Amino acid sequence: MDWVDVGLVVNILDGEDGTLEVAREVLGDKFLSVRCDLPAERFNDMRNFGLREAEKTGCDWAVVLDTDERIELNGVDIRKELAETDCDYLDVCREGTGFPQQRFFRLPAKGHYKYVFHEEYLGGGRRGLLPVCRLRELPHPDNMELQKKYLKGIREQHLEEPNRFRWLFYLGLTCNTLGKHQEALKWFRRSYKVIKQGDVAFHICEQLFKLGKFHECLKESGKFLVLYPDFAEFHLFAGGCCLNLGRFQDAVSWGQMGMGLTWSGRPEGDTRDGEKDLRAYYDGPWWVIAKACEILGDVENQGRAEDMMNKLKEMREKIWGISRQGWTAKELQGR
Repeated sequence: MDWVDVGLVVNILDGEDGTLEVAREVLGDKFLSVRCDLPAERFNDMRNFGLREAEKTGCDWAVVLDTDERIELNGVDIRKELAETDCDYLDVCREGTGFPQQRFFRLPAKGHYKYVFHEEYLGGGRRGLLPVCRLRELPHPDNMELQKKYLKGIREQHLEEPNRFRWLFYLGLTCNTLGKHQEALKWFRRSYKVIKQGDVAFHICEQLFKLGKFHECLKESGKFLVLYPDFAEFHLFAGGCCLNLGRFQDAVSWGQMGMGLTWSGRPEGDTRDGEKDLRAYYDGPWWVIAKACEILGDVENQGRAEDMMNKLKEMREKIWGISRQGWTAKELQGR
């Protein structure tokens, strides 16, 4: 953390988990700890508290990180970026998913965080993006238990605002992570009734695919593709469905159509704000083609597709990190 002036640690456990010792070792003379007596589960209140305390340091900007998060600047001169931007807060995309999250805040912060679970930053002013930087989350040994806790909290917030898109969508995402795909499908369908957008539509297809409902998934993918032609996920799921349904030449065709939506490897090629399966924009279409050609006995085109798949996979992982959600090779190969 040589690019920060002060490392402010919001202390809620009096160092019982060893956080303070690790932070002091990493930050050295930049280390500063402030005691926070708020309940540990009040994530939004703690973030607001941290931003207020950061303002007292006299710094111009704050970067907010949880203890299990890391920011990779990837060569960006962050001080120069912050000095030149006219934005009030900046997003950093999560590694492996491309999902943007607010992490840099001009001080004093104009906005505030609301909601305990999946806290939302409101009234923050002008929003921007640091396209090359990445937010990396360390793996949780008890991630499933954590997701169950999130699910309980989101359900409570959903009861308070039953028709709010945010909670319907997060219920779908959390159920998907927990492997509750039928329930996730229900929540995503309800989300889509509230706000019709491609981010929700591709999750509907994803759940149908994971449930093995390949005919329905293929039909829905085609329907949504007409509405959201820039979503490569629908080509990917359609190709995967055709692999599972024995329609191997159709799988090749879907892969070829999906090739037209793959990015050239430039981070600025990402124009979508929200959930996405990055493999659909790099190596995914070529994987579908390679697998279909293998089954069809087309060795020459299989080899070409595998070469492109490996190159684009390497490019994707270099730019975005390892994807941790969406389809898997095992799922696309068939059951």
